[in-house]
Parts: sequence; C-alpha cells; structure tokens
Amino acid sequence: MTRSTRTDFFGQNRYTISRVGARLRSIIGSAYLEVTLTLRSVFSRGSLLGDAGAIVSLTSHGKRLRRVHKVVEAIGRGTAKPRQIVLWVDPEVDITRLSAGLHRAQARGLRVMNSHGNFGPHTKYFPETLEMKTHSELQHLDLVTADDDILYTRDWLSSLLQIDNEGGSLIICHRAHRISMINGDIAPYRYWRRVESSSPSVLNFATGVMGVRYPAAFAWTLAGTGPEFLAVCPHADDVWLHAMALRNGLRIRQVEERAREFPVMLGSQQFSLVSKNAFDGGNDRQIVATYTAHDTKLLEQALRSDRSSEE
Repeated sequence: MTRSTRTDFFGQNRYTISRVGARLRSIIGSAYLEVTLTLRSVFSRGSLLGDAGAIVSLTSHGKRLRRVHKVVEAIGRGTAKPRQIVLWVDPEVDITRLSAGLHRAQARGLRVMNSHGNFGPHTKYFPETLEMKTHSELQHLDLVTADDDILYTRDWLSSLLQIDNEGGSLIICHRAHRISMINGDIAPYRYWRRVESSSPSVLNFATGVMGVRYPAAFAWTLAGTGPEFLAVCPHADDVWLHAMALRNGLRIRQVEERAREFPVMLGSQQFSLVSKNAFDGGNDRQIVATYTAHDTKLLEQALRSDRSSEE
C-alpha cells in the first residue's frame, strides 16, 4: 500500500467513523429526550400554555397519534409558551379514544379537534386558519406550525417570536431553501440550496418541518382562499404556503444564518414524504401546477434585484 493510498484509506475511514459517531450521538440524544418528555407527560401538572402571542398548530394521524404527545410536551416546556396548542386530526378519528398521553395533555391545555375535511399535510394549518378568522379572540395571534415527530428545543418558539416580522410582512422560519431559476422558469427542486442568510426574500422557501411563524393577517388570507390547494399541490403544503406568500407580498426570513435542526423522534418516518416530494419529482409536479406565469415573473424580478445589489 503506497503512502497516498494509506492516506486515502485512513482518511475515508476517519470520515466514516466520524459520521457513525455523530449518528450515535443523535440517537442517544433523541432517546434521552423522549424519556424525559414521557416522564414529564406522566408527572407534570403544569399548564402547557402561556401568554406568547401565537397559536401552535399541528396534525397527526395513524400510529403517530400514540406518540405525538411528546411533541406537545416539548412545545409546552418552552421558554415561551403559546396561547394555544391545537392538534388537528382527520374527521373520522374518534377524539374520545386517544392515547393516555394525549388525554393528559388535554387536561393541561391541549385542544384536539377534528378537521372539516381530509386535507393531507395542509391539515397542519388550514383548519386553524378557519378558526382564527371566525373567533375574534384569536385574530391578533400569529400562527406557528409544527410537525408531529420533531422534539423541539426550549427556545424553539421564543426564537421564532423574537424576530420582528415588520408589521406582518415577514414569514419567519427555522429552515429555508433558496429557489433557483433557469431561463426564467423555476428550476427543479433538487437544484435548490439551503439558505445561509437571515435576510428576508421572496426567493426563500420555508420548509415547515422545523417550524414556521405566519402573521395573523396572512392566516386570514389563507382561510379566505379556501382549499384550492387540493387541486394543485395536495401533498406539498410548503409549496402552497410559499405561493400564497409571494402573491400577497410577504417575504420569508430564516431565524439564523444557518438553518436550525431539531431532534427527530426515533423510528420516525418524517422524511418519507420529504423524499417522495424532493427526489421523486413530487415537488416539481406540484410546483408546476401551483405557480402561475405571474408568480414566476415575480421570482425572476427578485432574482435580478438581488444580483444588481450584489454588483
């Protein structure tokens, strides 16, 4: 074995060992956090709610309903506690026969509601926008969406809320991608890159998995538009939410220059839909169906403006 070959061999193995070590640390960290949240769910009697000016909305289904109380517990132990936490489930789910963990969470402030239809991933936010529009006591609160298998850290909500949303003109997220353009058209999703800036832009595309904060007025807009998403992007809620933001003049800002990543629940299928949409062309088909020629023109104008400012 030559010296260069030995260098390559040991270098590659050190890289592999490093990745394996990082994965093991992640698994151990998630396992410890799940145990902590389970114990908190069993023994805590304190309210999950507080006075932060936001509603946290999420959805869950099937076997995930047995474990989603851990996510609720993670949100409710944060340094900022939302005014409401609402779990939306499909119409056919019997909310009187939920897991013991969810019943305990309900006793401490969680609301569990049947949605008004089967909206797929859009159930995370759409039924709650209808509630916000029809109940005056909710109309001044921002809407924050969460996923049902991410174990959010204590500063998750507070860091979303501490960013000035400039009078409701910004959507704040923990992770975003940058939309790429090719010859005036939206490039395939696989060519988009992660945002590495905290500057707002309509070219930033919020990825909902790590949590997104939407201004109250934008939630009303979504409610008024209705379930039009079912015709164009039924399996890509992030696509619809970005297109609606673009049409209503809202820009997207990532909280930090680098995206935040929160622990994923062990055994999660979190990235199955992500993989289908991102790598099997699901996002691309739904993007083509959703974005109009005018939408694309707005994105192209934003891209040209960004290039001009960099020169």
